[in-house]
Amino acid sequence: NEDILKSIDKEGICAVGFKAESDPETALSSAQKMLTEKALDAVCLNNISDNPFGSEENQITLVTRAGEMALPKADKLSLSLTLLQKLEEIARR
Repeated sequence: NEDILKSIDKEGICAVGFKAESDPETALSSAQKMLTEKALDAVCLNNISDNPFGSEENQITLVTRAGEMALPKADKLSLSLTLLQKLEEIARR
C-alpha cells in the first residue's frame, strides 16, 4: 500500500497528520516519528486511552517541530475550531 502522507507534494501547503494512540507511554514519540518520517508540519495526536472513540469530548496534543501543545479538553466542535486556529498560525510561519 502506498503511504499517501509520505508521497504527496507538500510544497505550499500545511501538511497535517492525525494519529490515534492507545499507549500513553509511546504516543508522543510515535507522533514525533510520524512528523519527521512523513515530512509534516504538524501531527494531531489523540490519546484514545483517555478519549475513546464515540465520546462527546476529546483532548488532543498538537505536535510540531517547535514542540508540543496540549489543547484543552472540549466538545469536538470547539476542539476542531481551536485546532484550525492553531494550524492557521503554523501555516503563516
